[in-house]
Amino acid sequence: MKRILVKFYSARNFGDDLFIDILMERFGDCRIDLLSSMKYNPRPHQPHTRVHPYSHVDEPLWRLCARVNRRTKAGKLLEILPRLCQKGLILSHDAYVRIGGSIFMDEGQPEEEIAFSAGIPPVFDYTSRPRSSGNTFLIGANLGPVYSDSYWNTTRDAFLSFRHVCVRDYSSYQAMRDLPHVQYAPDVVFLARQPEPADRGENVVISVVDISRHTSDAAVRDAYFGLLRDTIGALASRGIPVTLVSFCKAEGDEDAIDHLMSLLPDRSGVSVCCYDGNIPKLLSLLSDATYIIASRFHAMILALSFGKPVFPISYNCKSRHYLEDLDFRGKFASLSDLPETTVEDVLYNYDHRIITDCSLHKQHAQNQFRALREFLDK
Repeated sequence: MKRILVKFYSARNFGDDLFIDILMERFGDCRIDLLSSMKYNPRPHQPHTRVHPYSHVDEPLWRLCARVNRRTKAGKLLEILPRLCQKGLILSHDAYVRIGGSIFMDEGQPEEEIAFSAGIPPVFDYTSRPRSSGNTFLIGANLGPVYSDSYWNTTRDAFLSFRHVCVRDYSSYQAMRDLPHVQYAPDVVFLARQPEPADRGENVVISVVDISRHTSDAAVRDAYFGLLRDTIGALASRGIPVTLVSFCKAEGDEDAIDHLMSLLPDRSGVSVCCYDGNIPKLLSLLSDATYIIASRFHAMILALSFGKPVFPISYNCKSRHYLEDLDFRGKFASLSDLPETTVEDVLYNYDHRIITDCSLHKQHAQNQFRALREFLDK
């Protein structure tokens, strides 16, 4: 049995956990070792997957490295230690996979992003050539947001450390397409199986984020919560129930929901669902919805994949780029749009039942794993 070592964002984030769930399903013939938070537990019915014991050392070691003075000899040696340990782990496995979405974000974080939109329809042909050496793979990532020109060289160097790279949006691919081992394929989550929808009648799901993590503009923050408050009120006037969804407690989704609930003059007809590791439960909730207001990227992707009308709220370039790839014809809002966005805008795609055809994206998302599968099958 081949062995795969996997590194991912293990903070009980629904999108990242779903990546791992799909990976486990597609590589059920392999032993999968997860480098993860010590609190992460794979689904119990996946006997071929475990949290690697080194995870119990890796996390505390990196925390210790962050606390020491890196300019001292001891600090420099300590910083090298976890890298050497990880390199040894990678060499002891048949393949190492780094899987995740927003891995390559510029840390400068001024308010203005550098635009790098492709502006052209994606081409789904599988055309990359993996490098001849190494056993490391990057799956599912996007580039950005970008705030400085130096970002590109740093990212290029990171890409060159992998045997093969697959990005999830065409803008990221166009930015690095001169590297022959870089491939484009649609987001991994398009491979998630849709549960059989239950007939719950008209109902709306709203994924909520801590918008203060994405902007320092108080007017934008107030507009975001005010818009959701007023939208919930408008839906209540129609007798349509709303479920507020947190995808990740660690990133403040639950706190944001608490704040939004405090703004509601009437909470009747409003319920809350917080992701707690139960993937099927949240997939069913999204599958049963008749409309999804998506602050979270993967709330948007799953709405599109499940054939739902959706209103995306884009807090950085990753959602905008994907909407371009899909030739999305509905309305959506970027952060800068929020102060001028109306309830009518938010409900436009619902009232007009705007559904986006993503059949090609669902078909070609499997190419995210193609290079890894071909490598393991040699």
